[in-house]
Amino acid sequence: MDRELRVDWIACEAFGMCHDLAPDLVALDDWGYPILPSPSEVAARAGDVQRIIDCCPARALSLVRRDGRTQGRRQQRSIGAVPHQGPRLRA
Repeated sequence: MDRELRVDWIACEAFGMCHDLAPDLVALDDWGYPILPSPSEVAARAGDVQRIIDCCPARALSLVRRDGRTQGRRQQRSIGAVPHQGPRLRA
């Protein structure tokens, strides 16, 4: 099944890591945002594609099957976030 690389444009911070890891696969626009490869390039370079997904510091890249299901997306996390423990009780 064909898969395509997608960017969460809200999460993407234009670090350019995807381009640094695979410059012949991902180009950057004038503002540093990725210009993504075609699905045929994604299929031919599956290892490189997974590597750039895994290394994205903003967790903005995902691999999506043509039927719309997401694969290979890393779970987003907040740096420095503290899990909610419920309301604090006053003594």
